[in-house]
Amino acid sequence: MFYEYAIEPQAIGSSWATFRYLIEKFGFDQGRLISEFPRRWLREVYEATNGLPDVEKKKISVALEQARKNKVARFGRPYDRSAGDWLHNAIAEHQRLPFHAIISARNPTGNRSVLIAADLDEHHPLMSAARDFSVPRDAVSLSAAMREMLCFGSRIVFVDPFYDPYNARYKETFRKCLEIIASQNSDAVCEIHYRVLTKST
Repeated sequence: MFYEYAIEPQAIGSSWATFRYLIEKFGFDQGRLISEFPRRWLREVYEATNGLPDVEKKKISVALEQARKNKVARFGRPYDRSAGDWLHNAIAEHQRLPFHAIISARNPTGNRSVLIAADLDEHHPLMSAARDFSVPRDAVSLSAAMREMLCFGSRIVFVDPFYDPYNARYKETFRKCLEIIASQNSDAVCEIHYRVLTKST
């Protein structure tokens, strides 16, 4: 399972120390993903670095390019600039469809879902992310467990030496995965690798 977090661009981008601390806490391998909220999130983080020394700005720029591949994901959330600032939008969107947590530079209303970036502690309950869990071995559960990877991978490779394209049990899981890809990530390239068993004569 992967948890989606909203991080204020100004909160992560205006300090090299904060950026470095936060960015390493996210990624598919960490069980946490940064929501591309708003859609220009990466650009806004870089714009927030304007007051930093050139060397630090360059480090953040390089790290953001890497983060685009495995830490930041687009979930298609709406963002209304006319309604208010980033925090206002994040809280409103959290009420509609909750993030796992919101990370911001401030929390004027004391919202329990908002963590202050400068005071963030990775042991906080909202930063807890289990990296392994049991998944029922049925098509719906298996495809749901892989949903985030299926939605955001540009090249999706299925590897199962025991896959049998003539067995309905195998085809159903594969079909459910492809349905997610078709609806959420239609530009992805998909491959399946399996072993062909032949009978000896």
